[in-house]
Amino acid sequence: MTTSRTSLAEFVAQGAGCFDVVEYLTARERPAELTFFRFLLILQEELGIPFGETRKLGVYFKPDWTPMADVELIDRFGRQLFRDKRLPDLLPLGDTHD
Repeated sequence: MTTSRTSLAEFVAQGAGCFDVVEYLTARERPAELTFFRFLLILQEELGIPFGETRKLGVYFKPDWTPMADVELIDRFGRQLFRDKRLPDLLPLGDTHD
């Protein structure tokens, strides 16, 4: 779905789910560990999603990013959050990834 040159915003615009974004950022942030706080900061800085919205994702993960809920539920919530906050020029018309 992505290449090393794809920005996070472009990756999300392609319909990436929450697990896709975690995997993407984990690989991109190496050798540093992707902490949940760093994850929130990146989503705010690069996608414009405020902490108040993204922190809701925290209830779905253990500190090592192991899911604590159904993977499809987490991805659906993530896609909705990402879609609602994307810039209009990154959101294709008729986008229905749910």
